[in-house]
Amino acid sequence: MSKMAREKKTYDDDDGRTIADMSGVTRRNLLGIRLPESAAVKAPETESPSDRPWDTSGQLSREERRSFILGTISAGLLIGAPFAIVFAIFIYVIGHFHF
Repeated sequence: MSKMAREKKTYDDDDGRTIADMSGVTRRNLLGIRLPESAAVKAPETESPSDRPWDTSGQLSREERRSFILGTISAGLLIGAPFAIVFAIFIYVIGHFHF
C-alpha cells in the first residue's frame, strides 16, 4: 500500500457524526461461499415462529408436502418441456441439413 492510502483523509465539511454505522457489514465473498460469521456479529439465539415464515414443519402432513413437491416439479417440467423440444428440433434440423 502506498503512503497516501494509509493516511486518514480529512474533509472540510466533516463534523464527525456517524450517519450509518457500517462496522457490522462485511464484503461478500467472491465465489459466493458463505463463511462462518465472526464473533462480533452474532444472530439471536432464539427465533420466534414469525422469524421463519417458510418453516411449515408443523403445518403440513407428509402427503401434503409430497404433493406440493411433485406439483412444483411437474410445473417446472411443463414449462421446460417445450423449450427442450424446440431445442432438440433445432439441433436435428441443423445436423440434418448442413452436412
